[in-house]
Amino acid sequence: MFVMISLCFVSDKKTQWIKWFHLVEWCYNTSFHAATKITPFMALYGYHPPSITSSLRENSKVQAVEDHIEHKQQVLQLLKDNLTLAHNRMKRHEDHRRNERSFDVGDWVFLRIQPYKQMPLKKAKKDNKASPKYCGPYKVFQNICTMAYKLELPTSSQVHPIFHFSCLKNVIGDKLPI
Repeated sequence: MFVMISLCFVSDKKTQWIKWFHLVEWCYNTSFHAATKITPFMALYGYHPPSITSSLRENSKVQAVEDHIEHKQQVLQLLKDNLTLAHNRMKRHEDHRRNERSFDVGDWVFLRIQPYKQMPLKKAKKDNKASPKYCGPYKVFQNICTMAYKLELPTSSQVHPIFHFSCLKNVIGDKLPI
């Protein structure tokens, strides 16, 4: 996260990044983290961090200080905007690759497992690289949750019958085993 904040800021201010690096650190330490549900500053000190400019703006009578504070606020806003753009870009990229799949009990699916685990399900050839990626089709026996499904595997298989939905693929067509 800290590196991402730094990169978002450096892309616009390539020659001045060291001058404003303390703002990057402040932005990171005052940003909400989903894992801890609080900011790193709050986790360390136990209270919310003060604003950089709140105390200076009220007490300052010098125009140069006012200009400096205003410039810092603009830089902070630029940093926040760049972080938002980077977050949206990464989310869009990940969502593009993600696909939601759901299966009903009784559906037929192909199963993708690692080549070294395919041995108990089917006879593997000598060259595992040329073997198919998916085996099956198998019938969905039970919907465990939105992401896990139990399959009707052959009784001779030594593989656990519950699989993540990313390992399953719908069977398309009419040729199904009876």
